[in-house]
Amino acid sequence: MATKKWEAEKSYMYDSIKDIYIPVSSIILSIVVAYVTAVYAIRRESSQGRLRMLELVRRYFLNVVNAFDQNTKLIKNDTMAKKMYVRELEAILKELGDLVAHPYFSVLIARYPLLSKLLIQARRELVEHEVQSSFAINLGTITEFWRLHSILSKDLPKITNSDLDKTIISLANALKLQD
Repeated sequence: MATKKWEAEKSYMYDSIKDIYIPVSSIILSIVVAYVTAVYAIRRESSQGRLRMLELVRRYFLNVVNAFDQNTKLIKNDTMAKKMYVRELEAILKELGDLVAHPYFSVLIARYPLLSKLLIQARRELVEHEVQSSFAINLGTITEFWRLHSILSKDLPKITNSDLDKTIISLANALKLQD
């Protein structure tokens, strides 16, 4: 009799485990896997966003450097130089706009709140180039790109050690820009 009672309890425990604990543990495991996957995806997208921003900042400063004559260190006066500068600035602004429209931008804007100001400043510079015939580079735009470069340099110290980054720092020091 005791054996039959024991067998009945054993069968009941086995059914309980099978019917309750296994599905519950599967659900918990699924939640953990989904959470880890989401965190990984957000971090990866945020990292790629930072690298993309760094590339846009570098392109901007390369565009500024190319606007100057290397011998005289003065800004080029020809229409072609202005046109090339404006076209590249438009391309950078478009890509920056695409980055802002990205779903993971909320992660980036928390770290880089100056990005909105940078977009507005760059758009203002484009309007200035449409209105004025002479070629001049807006110091406000350079300043905002420099601020973003400074933040990215702190976030990505191993990557921001290239010759171009050193040139950007030299240019910022020559213009007496501050972080």
